[in-house]
Amino acid sequence: MTISRGACGALLTLLVTACATPGGEEQTASDSPTRAPISTVAPSSTTPEGTDDMSGSVPAEILQAISEDAATVTATDISAVEVIMAKSVTWNDGSLGCPEPGMMYTQALVDGYQVVVQVADQELDYRTTSSGDFRICENGGSDAPKASDS
Repeated sequence: MTISRGACGALLTLLVTACATPGGEEQTASDSPTRAPISTVAPSSTTPEGTDDMSGSVPAEILQAISEDAATVTATDISAVEVIMAKSVTWNDGSLGCPEPGMMYTQALVDGYQVVVQVADQELDYRTTSSGDFRICENGGSDAPKASDS
């Protein structure tokens, strides 16, 4: 079976017409809508406001790893490490609520935890992912929930 040139031309015209915008005009890149800027929101806590679950939702292995790290960082015995706040948090991006200048982060919600420990007179604010990757938030975090807020 062969298709004549006239039939091919008619088919091509039909396809081009179908791909045009409703007004019959072709859409150009400059006609496309622009995205609204992304706004940053504070992390949400899964712990009810005004309460402190004190590790009820943070897995024991994550608390243990954080306690061991805090003991190493402060050069003290692990028995001197006291968990003063631990809660589940959904961070607004990969910075875990503690962005560092000049760094780029995954722009997606990240489930994790915030754990604040005290060793003597020093508080360490740990931020974690749900898989247990953690780091100390040195600068207090721009959108970090404070230990006294929970």
